Amino acid sequence: MAVIKLRALMCGKPAGTLWQDEGGLPHFRYDEDYQGIPLSLTMPLSNRPYSQQVVAPCLFGLLPDSETQRRAIAEEFEIRPNNPVALLSHIGLDCPGGVQFCPEDRVEEELHRPAHYEPIDDHAIALRLKNLRTHEDASWMGKSERWSLGGN
Repeated sequence: MAVIKLRALMCGKPAGTLWQDEGGLPHFRYDEDYQGIPLSLTMPLSNRPYSQQVVAPCLFGLLPDSETQRRAIAEEFEIRPNNPVALLSHIGLDCPGGVQFCPEDRVEEELHRPAHYEPIDDHAIALRLKNLRTHEDASWMGKSERWSLGGN
């Protein structure tokens, strides 16, 4: 399986590194100098790396709850829906709780990216949610969008 390495940003500050090893197992380590909010209560600040048993449930908590939605996103990016690191490598820039995941070479870009928000009215959100109910393979996000819909 491909090795994937992502940087974790918490509230706009570098916090640690998330990686998937050759066997497809996720791991996480906080940066030595990081003193901010932990990624999860199950992953308090520590100088030791966290292994798959702790990391995987935390990562799945950042992804859409619906397995159907994870499958739709995975299909869009041609990855496996049960691979949280691969999923976050594509949609990890806007996760619940102020955490972001991005490739190492994009950290500076993400830290200095100007925010651009386009409001969506209730009707547009209702249409997207209706589409999710009626089309099993529909994704909740558009190709050029990054937004989180908690509990989806």
